Amino acid sequence: MGIDPGQLGGAASDFIEGYLDLKSKDDGRFDKFYHCVSNCRAAQRGVDGEQAARKLSDFKENLDQRIKNDFKKTCDEDQRANQRGRDFGRTNPGSSCTDGCADFLIVYDPAVKEAPRWRHDE
Repeated sequence: MGIDPGQLGGAASDFIEGYLDLKSKDDGRFDKFYHCVSNCRAAQRGVDGEQAARKLSDFKENLDQRIKNDFKKTCDEDQRANQRGRDFGRTNPGSSCTDGCADFLIVYDPAVKEAPRWRHDE
């Protein structure tokens, strides 16, 4: 049995919306956050939405490694955010994905001369 076309289309729409939101910010602080949120929203659509999110995420990370030559570590970090979003979306279907993924925002104070860090590393 395949993925429900409605949930697949919805999941794809969640990913496109997340990508466009990310590109509109385009300062590097939101990448993992949008990975998480897009996967969360897709998973909230149901089992097929979650499955579609997993397949889309795996496909994208494979492309990033093979075509864009992204580091494996970067892709693994993306996949961690993807999985966190799917887990949160599945177990909290009526909750805010923005709130559930907030720990993937980067804490950065330009006045402090140190590398930015993920909130979940605090």
